[in-house]
Amino acid sequence: MNFGARFFIFFVLSTVAIIADLILYIYSDLDTVAFIVILVAAIFIGVIPVFGGKSTNVELTGTSLRIRAPFVDLDIPYSRIDAMDFRTSYNPGIRTYGYGGLKKGYGDFTNKEFGFHTFSGDTSVNAFILIRHSGKNILVFNTGDENTTSHIYEQLKSLTNAESLHVSKEVSDANEKAMKKSIRNVIIVSVVAVVAIVALILGLMFLAGHTDASLDDDSLTVKAFMVNKDIAYTDITLVELREDVQYGSRVGGYGGSDYLSGRFLNDEFGKYWLAVKKSTTNCIVVHSTYDTLVFNLDSNEATAAFYADLNSRL
Repeated sequence: MNFGARFFIFFVLSTVAIIADLILYIYSDLDTVAFIVILVAAIFIGVIPVFGGKSTNVELTGTSLRIRAPFVDLDIPYSRIDAMDFRTSYNPGIRTYGYGGLKKGYGDFTNKEFGFHTFSGDTSVNAFILIRHSGKNILVFNTGDENTTSHIYEQLKSLTNAESLHVSKEVSDANEKAMKKSIRNVIIVSVVAVVAIVALILGLMFLAGHTDASLDDDSLTVKAFMVNKDIAYTDITLVELREDVQYGSRVGGYGGSDYLSGRFLNDEFGKYWLAVKKSTTNCIVVHSTYDTLVFNLDSNEATAAFYADLNSRL
């Protein structure tokens, strides 16, 4: 299985794990610490292919140069290699796609000399093979040590008719345009991501700003941010209208200046569900065979009226 397939599989597994973690956090007793631990583990699953295969595999076949590494999969015929050079220093520049660690890098990068180009190797190894191939494409790579990299370069020289690498103005201009386009795309994606995150946060804050409660023929339904409870009347053991509940601490949920919702913990109920507007001093405490739910509505009057209606159905 190639790197692309492995990366896709692990990315899907990571995404599924993150979604499952969020669902458990919202609709179960999963506390914040456990949520964070699972989230970190799920993210790590997504990058296992990168950390599990950080090396550049170079193969010289009878007809082509093959480079295999995370985010890099090239098969370059010798006839398409136009120019080569061997250097002892190189700066990849800015990563635009792939992996870029403190020393190792795999994928697409941009720098002032080459603009948009591909790098696969380790910058702590003071040996780099630079190749211009297929017209304007630039590839820079090395292997795990200087001697092996130097040996590969000598072999490539004997297998190709490549000239000494010189970045022409035409290639430089083309790569500069590619670099600017790549940077522009990164900026656009970053702006879109920031806008999406802000919109999500604002949306969550809006959802956190109210409690929906309703009564049907056989159950009580209460919905708020990170609270979704549907309690059958037959499961309710006691209902109270109170104004002395100490809400305690938040286990997982929302704690804003006006509203509290989610899973909370206090000395009286232990872990329980809470969905309250702070300015409404009264609240309805619903004890059921499974757990305890505390909620209120936008005013004391509305809360008292809802309590009376609920109590009449029990």
